[in-house]
Amino acid sequence: MIKTTFDYSLLKAPCLALIHNLEFHNNESNEKIEFGQLIAMDDSYGALKKQVPKPKQLNDLKSIMKLAGRENLFECMDDCFIDEINDYAEEDFLVDFELSKEMGIKEMEKQLFGEDDPYYFNVNLEPYHFTHLMKDLDVFGESYTIVFFVPNDKEKVKEFILNRISALKRKDKSNYEIFKVIHYCYLENSIESSDKEVYGQEIFEYIHEILPPEISAFFN
Repeated sequence: MIKTTFDYSLLKAPCLALIHNLEFHNNESNEKIEFGQLIAMDDSYGALKKQVPKPKQLNDLKSIMKLAGRENLFECMDDCFIDEINDYAEEDFLVDFELSKEMGIKEMEKQLFGEDDPYYFNVNLEPYHFTHLMKDLDVFGESYTIVFFVPNDKEKVKEFILNRISALKRKDKSNYEIFKVIHYCYLENSIESSDKEVYGQEIFEYIHEILPPEISAFFN
């Protein structure tokens, strides 16, 4: 896979950005993006989510094992998750999940994941925050991630967040629905829009301070 050095100069923060094959410089801090191609920017999480393609269908057992790891079907795995699955014998996997060698990939998927289509990209930063979670890069060989980039400018951030809340209210979203969008689509996916400074936590706390009471009440 050819890696693209991430270009911070393309950002117009505050904004949400869709990034292909995101990789952090240090996966323990998640502060600076080293690799990734900027696909699009938008104020709306939903608008970017619509641009995320469906992953290519998996066609080998080892990839299905990794997908099972991403879906948290494994128990008793430690933080060396990808290494353990790479070393995990396919025969043991079949035995543990009561699958036969004769079963096709489609039938395995149906038994492991139900009728729901398992082929989707996890566009949130959660797998990057927790080392034991399987990343889409490990499963599919590529990833699509939506990141909320915040500048070191509190007034710009305040205007952006309050505008997003107003837009959601115009769509008749309840206060709890608005809380979930702001928290899970924006705050949980926020990082600095510069690779030169570290200010994300300060802005994160500031956003909590400026939220309307009817929204901030759900954070307690």
